[in-house]
Amino acid sequence: MKKIIKTTIKSVLYVLYYGIIALLLYFAVAGRTLTDWYDVTFGTRFREIVYTFNLGLTGADTGFMNEALQECRPDLIKATVIVLLLILADVILFRRVGRRKVREDESKGQHDVQGETIKHEAKEEKPKYRWVRSKWGYVLRGVYHVTILLICIFLAKPVYLYADQVLEVSDFVRSKLAYTKIYDEKYVAPSSVQIQNTRKRKRNVIIVYMESMETTYASKNLGGYQNHNLMPNLYNLQQENIAFGDRKGMAGTHNPSGTTWTTASLLASSSGIPFDFNMGMNKNEGNDNDEKFAKGVTTLGDILEKQGYNQEFICGSDSTFGRKKKLFREHGNYKIFDYYSAMRLPGRGF
Repeated sequence: MKKIIKTTIKSVLYVLYYGIIALLLYFAVAGRTLTDWYDVTFGTRFREIVYTFNLGLTGADTGFMNEALQECRPDLIKATVIVLLLILADVILFRRVGRRKVREDESKGQHDVQGETIKHEAKEEKPKYRWVRSKWGYVLRGVYHVTILLICIFLAKPVYLYADQVLEVSDFVRSKLAYTKIYDEKYVAPSSVQIQNTRKRKRNVIIVYMESMETTYASKNLGGYQNHNLMPNLYNLQQENIAFGDRKGMAGTHNPSGTTWTTASLLASSSGIPFDFNMGMNKNEGNDNDEKFAKGVTTLGDILEKQGYNQEFICGSDSTFGRKKKLFREHGNYKIFDYYSAMRLPGRGF
């Protein structure tokens, strides 16, 4: 029984070791390619990746996973071949090296000279031998494993530094470890302020969000990156109305941490609070269907609901993505009309 347990533990450690080696090699070989692909395709950072997967991919087009796999397939094949060669080298190299040949009965500590003599006289048979690992063999194999591990870490390090520079991984980690008193000292909860409507008649409130619209579509002389302005109508609207920007020309506002992806921007713009909850430490993301999304936060929807407004959230995508539906349902009791609502209209078919 002890032998079986010992063998099982060795097998588990062996698989675990080469699993780590495989992950390091996959990252070292395909990490840069995957980082460049993600940066070009999405342009977001590690913070957005973490929160998107944490909130779930419900309503999202997961076809991008196949695209990522296709992009990295040649690199993944190379890494797989290398791992298999390392395992093969391990098996072949240490099958005999570092071992000594002993008789089977000797290795078991049951060597009986008289019994062997009688057996030999009765029937001439060659004694059976087997290979047993020596102490220096264990040391040699350990050096081999450590060397391979260090090489893989050495190869993966520059790829990680590159990914960290592009995706800002370390910035995300630092922000999670840091503590700020800005909300303790500066934030004023809307629930603590008396809000009154001085008009006899309520006015309609319309807020328009444009997904993935950015100032780089403007011409270079207006602060963008195009030779010709691709959004002249928006530029005219900006000139005729109040616009907020962090520089001259057609510029957008500065995006603080926790406001740069869909759900984060919706929450931040309606509450003044970034989407920067401590994942795993509370249920503010509403992962549990019974738990309220951003519990304790007061949004514009909450305020307008108390003022008697009938509210509706209209979007051209799946409202369940990023828990947008949950946000607007639980903060303002919005009616939701999304892409699938439109597809269910009479005459559309679905």
